[in-house]
Amino acid sequence: MGDDQSISLLLGLLFFLLILSALTSCSEAALLSVNRYRLKHKALKGNKAAILTEKLLEKPDRLIGLILLINNAVNVSSASIVTLITLRIGGEGALVIGSIILTLVLLIFAEITPKTFAVKYPSKIALPASLIYYPLLKIFSPVVLFVSFIVNLVLKLFGFDSNDLKGQALNSAELKAAVTESGEYVPDDHQQMLLTILDLENIDVDDVMVPRQEIIGLDLNEPWEDSIKVLKSTKYSRLPLYRDDIDQIIGVVRVRDVLSDIMNPEFSESQLLRKIQTPFYIPEGTPLSKQLINFKEHNHRFAFVVDEYGDIQGIVTIEDVIREIIGDINKIDKATDLELHKLSD
Repeated sequence: MGDDQSISLLLGLLFFLLILSALTSCSEAALLSVNRYRLKHKALKGNKAAILTEKLLEKPDRLIGLILLINNAVNVSSASIVTLITLRIGGEGALVIGSIILTLVLLIFAEITPKTFAVKYPSKIALPASLIYYPLLKIFSPVVLFVSFIVNLVLKLFGFDSNDLKGQALNSAELKAAVTESGEYVPDDHQQMLLTILDLENIDVDDVMVPRQEIIGLDLNEPWEDSIKVLKSTKYSRLPLYRDDIDQIIGVVRVRDVLSDIMNPEFSESQLLRKIQTPFYIPEGTPLSKQLINFKEHNHRFAFVVDEYGDIQGIVTIEDVIREIIGDINKIDKATDLELHKLSD
């Protein structure tokens, strides 16, 4: 009777250890496969479990060390209990059978099944697990630190750095793949916008600029009356000012700044020149991603694209860059869609 109770107790303890091993394996897979960007989003919103998970993943070598210490302790204990049970039931001859059964049980129910489940639902498991692992890491930190130190020494002997485990940033190609695979979670038009933004570094201002031959501006060497007519009739918000040749740029006038003035018969060229903006030049071949930053840093919306000799090749505006990202909202015909945008813009 006493042996039966003892075996029942050992079986109960073994069952508990198997569950603990399964939970440990499950949480390990979940923590290492959790989406870092969703995790950061939750952490920024103040989710305590997400914050703790982020802290744990900042030093993955220590987290892995803690989990493996627990898992190995559990598995060794399980093996010891199985040995005791098999010796009492079948003697030494049953040890091999007991070891095989334990190996299969651990493999199926404490490794493959829980880890497969964890990879499918990482956030649901990783966040609650962090509430347990974080204090455990504090408690067992001396042991974990010692083990991590030994592991790091071994890794360095083979030319590896444990800090490389922290690299979770996606490169441009991986980000594009993530956006493309977002499927039902992101509308098609939003996907296209995101992909275009990621591709801005591969698109030059030359690809979106208004070419030199299509630039509309004011030649101040022409009769003043002609300039006034252009200012009154133009549908564009900005016009370049030059003398004789577009390469002789004087500045840029924002039409709305002179709308009231051009109705005054006494409005003169000198008054117009007092209201012009300094021209902003950029080299041809500038990536759109860089040009978007240039516009922001220099507080400009309008730039002249020049070649290596300083000759103007075209005009590009911040609206051209935005149009490249989101498409032509007004679906204006390409032939009339110059930078010099409508006054209503």
